[in-house]
Amino acid sequence: MDTLALITVLGFILTVIIVLFTRQGEEIKENIKYWLRMFVKKIKISKRGHTDIQQSLVLGDKSKFICDVTIPDGMKVKVNQKFTKIWEIQNVGSVIWDNRYLQREGPCEGARRLKSRNRVRIPYTEPGQRVKIKVSFIVPSIPGSYYCEWKMVDEKGNYLLPNQKPVAVFVDVVY
Repeated sequence: MDTLALITVLGFILTVIIVLFTRQGEEIKENIKYWLRMFVKKIKISKRGHTDIQQSLVLGDKSKFICDVTIPDGMKVKVNQKFTKIWEIQNVGSVIWDNRYLQREGPCEGARRLKSRNRVRIPYTEPGQRVKIKVSFIVPSIPGSYYCEWKMVDEKGNYLLPNQKPVAVFVDVVY
């Protein structure tokens, strides 16, 4: 039993060392730094007495993911390639969508990141209507698996549907 525990601990330590000193580890470290900054920002906002993100929900506001119109999850794309991802979503609530955006979660640039704009406008959408949202990406020059998420926000960057799953893009970059 002690041998198994020792092997598990050594395996964990070795994994941490490999992750910290490889290119993949650099991306993980960047993501951790980003989420820590966001966490600290939420704490500061809460201490100042501003409304919490969860309280920004509008009664009757809801979206539904319909499909990936282009670039299905796991699609292989070549290094340095440009592509456009299109998601189709539906306004299944009772609130009109006006002056709304999809905003990328996390950094928009970096050696191991899909490059894109930070935010794209969502067209005016009545309840019951479907809308297609386009985002252009530039693939990094380093092969690997890449993933990023997008959430709905208002013009000030306030989350509108914080409890809804984000839309995402996931591609495998190859030579």
